Amino acid sequence: MESQNLRIRISESQNLRISESQNLRISESQNLRISESQNLRISESQNLRISESQNLRISESQNLRISESQKKINNLKSKIYKWVLL
Repeated sequence: MESQNLRIRISESQNLRISESQNLRISESQNLRISESQNLRISESQNLRISESQNLRISESQNLRISESQKKINNLKSKIYKWVLL
């Protein structure tokens, strides 16, 4: 009887250890998967936001520079035209 009790205790403790370690492994791998996918989503959306805002800034500044240059060119053209007419 004593040995049966001992066997029962051993098997219970082994089961407990196994289930605890399995749970730990599962939850760690699940957490890893979740955090990786969340990180991926976050970084993709951040990249999208950054590239959109960078593109916006670049195109606005380029447009501004171009329009200023065009004004200068047009101004020079009109001066040259007036000078030629004189």
